[in-house]
Amino acid sequence: MQLGIFIALMVVFALSEARSPPGPVACTADWSPVCGVDNETYPNACMARAKGVAIAGQGECKVCACPRNMEPVCGVNKKTYDNDCLAKCAGVTFFPGPCKRRDS
Repeated sequence: MQLGIFIALMVVFALSEARSPPGPVACTADWSPVCGVDNETYPNACMARAKGVAIAGQGECKVCACPRNMEPVCGVNKKTYDNDCLAKCAGVTFFPGPCKRRDS
């Protein structure tokens, strides 16, 4: 049992990034997949939250089959997507054209 908890904690720490909430988060290793707003599937809601990602829905993320055409759109998240299909798959509202860069 202690080995299982240790492995679960190691998974959480391996998934942690700078955008993670402060301090360690202990998650179980159970498989109850959720789809994050970043269109990535996480093993469970705790692991998604540990990465600082909001949950878009229960279950694995759907795979989007988008064309490879280059008709850039700017998402409200200030990220340029190659086309509207990719922005829609990411669940992002968008505007025509690439995002404008600001020079500091």
